[in-house]
Amino acid sequence: MQQGLADFAEVYHSRWKEDHGETYFERPEAVAFERQLCELGTEAGWYRLYMLYADEKPVAGYLGYVCHNKYYAGLLAHVPDFHKYSVGTVLIAKTVEDCIAHGWSALDMTRGDEPYKYQWNGIQKRNFDLRVFATRFALVRAAVIDGVYRTATEIGWLHRVRTVAQGRRASRAKQSHLLNGATKGDAAAVE
Repeated sequence: MQQGLADFAEVYHSRWKEDHGETYFERPEAVAFERQLCELGTEAGWYRLYMLYADEKPVAGYLGYVCHNKYYAGLLAHVPDFHKYSVGTVLIAKTVEDCIAHGWSALDMTRGDEPYKYQWNGIQKRNFDLRVFATRFALVRAAVIDGVYRTATEIGWLHRVRTVAQGRRASRAKQSHLLNGATKGDAAAVE
């Protein structure tokens, strides 16, 4: 399992180094913590590390823990050169299969609202919120907005709106590209 963790750290570093500079696995205290967690969790049976390899090289990893019959996926990373092959998606699919095979009730993708999570029918959940308002009106307004948002999320309406909006943006971009391409082609034909 320790080799798998080292492979995951390599993948994580390659994915996030450019965006964030120093990555989590470059800090000695983080590496020591994760190694100890890996050892203890492996012995206890709740530590899970899923890795995907191409030509014996690590290209994607999913690190998490099983608790109360759920898999909590804390970290996902893939090597940027393999993004076009959807290696993260492939690894999540294999993880879902493993969760089903173990009879776990859920795969919780934990914090963050990255779009890939909603491709797997993700539902945003909150652990807790603490808000302070200067007036009762502000409190009521926030409560109404939160209620509408929560209801829309639960019935999937918000996800459908996002999907439609993304589709329209992609369609406009494609149309723009075709129009620009046609204009250049027409200009070349005239010459």
